[in-house]
Amino acid sequence: MSIKDFKLETLKYSYSNFNIYNTVTSDLKNKFLAKTTKEIHSLQSESNELINEFNILSKCDHKYILKALDKKKVGNRLFVIFEEYEGISLKENFKYVNKENLNEFISIAIKFCEALDYLHKNGIIHNNIDADSILINKKLHDIRLLNFNYSFNKGYSCPSFNNKSFYNSPEQTNRINMEVDYKTDIFSLGILFYELLAGFIPYSKEKKDSLSYNIIAKDLPLVSNFNNDIPKVLSLIINKMIEKNPIDRYDSIFSLLLDLKKFKKDLIII
Repeated sequence: MSIKDFKLETLKYSYSNFNIYNTVTSDLKNKFLAKTTKEIHSLQSESNELINEFNILSKCDHKYILKALDKKKVGNRLFVIFEEYEGISLKENFKYVNKENLNEFISIAIKFCEALDYLHKNGIIHNNIDADSILINKKLHDIRLLNFNYSFNKGYSCPSFNNKSFYNSPEQTNRINMEVDYKTDIFSLGILFYELLAGFIPYSKEKKDSLSYNIIAKDLPLVSNFNNDIPKVLSLIINKMIEKNPIDRYDSIFSLLLDLKKFKKDLIII
C-alpha cells in the first residue's frame, strides 16, 4: 500500500531514539501510525533500523503483529507507516500483577507467544523484546507486537546495532561464543515477564558497567519470592525461559505456549 501525503497529528508513543505519531492522510480520509526518529535529521544508523523494520514486517501477516504499510522519506527523515491501532504500552497496562489481574496477564502472554511463534516458524528472530515491544487494547483484549528495528532472518547475520539492554540474553552481550537465535527471544520475553510479575527490572539496581556480567553469570531468584500472588509453577516457567545456557531454555516458543495454556486452564479451575 502506498501512502502519498500525510500529516502528523499527535505523539502517541516514544521510546529509545524513535517516536510514533497518530497520522492522517492529507485528504483526512485515512488514519495511520507513523514511526520516525526523534531528531529532525535522522542518523544513517537510525534510518537503517527503520528500513530493516519495514523489510521484515513487509513479509509478516499476523493478527497480533503491527502491519507496516509503506515507508516514506520526507526531507531528512524516514517514516515507516503502520496500520492505525488504539493501544497502550504493556507497562502502562500492568503496573503490577496480582491475583486480580493474573488471568489477564496470562492471556496477554499467550497472545505475545502466538505472535513470536508465527515469527519463528517463518524464520524471523525479533531480537528486541522489551517493555516497549507491545501495545495492548484493553477493551478488545487485543495486542500488537512492534519494534522490529533489530530483527533478522534466521541464517543471516544478526544486525550489529548498539542495543545494550536489561532484556538482552547472554548471547546478545557479545561476551560469549553463542549464536543469537530463537532462544534469545525466549530469554528476553522471560525477563519482561519477570519484571511485570516481580515489580522491578532484573539487574536494574546494579551498576550499568556490570550489566553484561550479571546477565551472563547472576542467577535470579524465583519471581514468587517477591510476589506472593504468583504461583510457584508460573515462577518455574519464567525461570526456564531465563536459563543462562540456551540449551536449558524452552526448545521453542511453541513449547512455552503449551505450558502457559495449561497454566491458564489450571488457574481457571482453581
